[in-house]
Amino acid sequence: MKTLVPCYNLEHSGVKKIEKKQIVSVFFAFLVMGGGFLLLRDSFGTNEFNREAITLNTNSLLADEAQRDGDSDGLKDWEEGLWKTDPKNPESDVDGTIDGEEVRNTRNPLKAGPDDEYKTLEESPLGDVIAQNEAEKDLTLTDIFARDFTTGYFALKQGGRYNDENRDKLIKTLMAGMNTASVKEYTINDLVLSQKSDIETIKKYGNALGKALKDFYRGLPTGELTILETAIKNDDKEGLSQLEEFAGTYKNVAQVIAKITVPLVLQSTHLELLNGYNGIGEALKGLQNVLDDPVGGAVYIKTHRENNGLVDTAFKDLKNYFSKSGIRFNKKEDGYIFQI
Repeated sequence: MKTLVPCYNLEHSGVKKIEKKQIVSVFFAFLVMGGGFLLLRDSFGTNEFNREAITLNTNSLLADEAQRDGDSDGLKDWEEGLWKTDPKNPESDVDGTIDGEEVRNTRNPLKAGPDDEYKTLEESPLGDVIAQNEAEKDLTLTDIFARDFTTGYFALKQGGRYNDENRDKLIKTLMAGMNTASVKEYTINDLVLSQKSDIETIKKYGNALGKALKDFYRGLPTGELTILETAIKNDDKEGLSQLEEFAGTYKNVAQVIAKITVPLVLQSTHLELLNGYNGIGEALKGLQNVLDDPVGGAVYIKTHRENNGLVDTAFKDLKNYFSKSGIRFNKKEDGYIFQI
């Protein structure tokens, strides 16, 4: 179930519901500035098969959103969502003190002074976030993150230690507790193994795998990163559904690779490649829910990155193995993509 948090709405002079994505916009900005996706670029007709690092734009809307203070009251717009203050009014309670200053002085920015001080998290407007999550039965990773981030954020504010550096440390600590998404892995039992390790068998394997990869990348749609970033920016669930095609394509190539007969000496590397492609497919499938569970989506971004790393390592290991074993492919052979 989608979890929502309250936010002050000037038009209705009350409280409205907004998606929790606003609470974790700072989390996303922190994430994208830390790295992006790895994609495989190829140039067939040569033996080049190069991987390029592509990072999300640090000046993207998400990063900008994390720093925006639309009414210049000392509270970022995403903080206004936490405090339920009006991001377009520097004095939400119209008592002569701007919202940011009231928060810094442990005063309730929604209650006109002078009797507006609070001593505990529960007494502050932030208490509603905690109370709402405690009422939920099935918490998503976003629910858990919002609860724990709110608690840590409040402690930093109360102690006068809140700044970008300490905020990022808090996010790192919370992120460290989130594991890579659970993905079903292929095992040795899923492989078709050959006991032979002669040059003819290994070369046959290289050509079969090379053909599978060439067919895969020729048929792979382009723009998965653009689709993801654009959909997040525009809050577009329908746009995210386009990732289904990418997810299916990656999982399909894993199934094709699983059917290739593998020399026993290359079983570990082949399995790493196989699980890498399958893991990327699972990650893209999970990312379709990023708007309902932003932090859960971030875990799938981590899964995507890690499985790209598996593919990268396996591909390099295969190239090195063929080279050291003296196995050469000519330009007309599919295995030529492994030629150093």
